[in-house]
Amino acid sequence: MKKILLLLITFSALSFMSCSNDSESDISETPNNNETPNDNNGDGENNGDGENKITFTSDILPIINNNCNNCHLSGGGQTNYTIYNNAKNNASTIQNRINRTQGSSGFMPQSGTKLSSSDLAKFDQWITDGKLE
Repeated sequence: MKKILLLLITFSALSFMSCSNDSESDISETPNNNETPNDNNGDGENNGDGENKITFTSDILPIINNNCNNCHLSGGGQTNYTIYNNAKNNASTIQNRINRTQGSSGFMPQSGTKLSSSDLAKFDQWITDGKLE
């Protein structure tokens, strides 16, 4: 009888020791080699839910400086989109125009080539992220 009781105690102890408090949410997956954690679009940049969101100064301003053909830069005669509040307040209009078909009415950049899909995605993500400065 003592042997059976000892076996039951040992079995019970082993059963409890094999249990884990980890839930599925505690177990992290290893990211794909082409992605970083929280990389929403697989481009290697951490945006969306992650810490490194798209910002005007680091991501959008360089696009404006490189593509807006001096019309929307300081002294260009049109709204100066190098100023954060101007770009922020006109973001939906800019988004509409840069996503139009090249050559169509209102397409931007005027007399330029369509922005790369990467630049268009950054602009869209900037709006999604809350148009951060």
